[in-house]
Amino acid sequence: MLLRDQKNNVIYYESSEKLEAPWINKKSTRHTFVDGKGEVELKKSVTKIGYLAFASQGDMTSLIIPDCITEIEYSAFSDCCGMKKLVIGNSVKKIGSGAFEFCLSLEDLTIGTSVEIIEDNAFFDCMSLKSLVIPSSVNEIGWRAFADCGSLESVIIPDSVKKIGEYAFEGCNSLQSLVMPDYVEEIGVGVFDGCDKLPEETKVMIREMEERNLRS
Repeated sequence: MLLRDQKNNVIYYESSEKLEAPWINKKSTRHTFVDGKGEVELKKSVTKIGYLAFASQGDMTSLIIPDCITEIEYSAFSDCCGMKKLVIGNSVKKIGSGAFEFCLSLEDLTIGTSVEIIEDNAFFDCMSLKSLVIPSSVNEIGWRAFADCGSLESVIIPDSVKKIGEYAFEGCNSLQSLVMPDYVEEIGVGVFDGCDKLPEETKVMIREMEERNLRS
């Protein structure tokens, strides 16, 4: 059962364990989770953020996801085009598909140290993001997870990453600095397509990894 906390203007399940978007009479129950400063505070009892829960909250400028959250489901914060700062807490294990896609103003991103999977399109078209450090807890980066992040200049991928999906960083045409393992167990095609500013030796290494994966 969906309930509404009138004081904090938050939609939540009766168990208080998961935020979820209201699907019934969506237009009339559209809600704003943002305070006057554009900052969002999540209740400590919440453990999961459901699909579309905060989607298209254009006034949101800053979001800190606390350590009580373990999972962010697909499109939970998609199209929050005013969000500039995002801190993902250290208990989050999975960032769902499209969770932060089209957050066009996102510049400052901190990914928590328990995240294991960054799913497909998770940060697609976050066009203001300039640098990315993926923590050593991550073992999988999904299809187009960071594609079309056109301002992204530097990326650090740790040795823990065993799988990078197809076109994960496609269209990151400002990318100049890339630190990543010499070997990735499974790497899709076109992971860095359109990243023309990468050094030639880096491009050669990537092509060799992709070809090796196709042969295996």
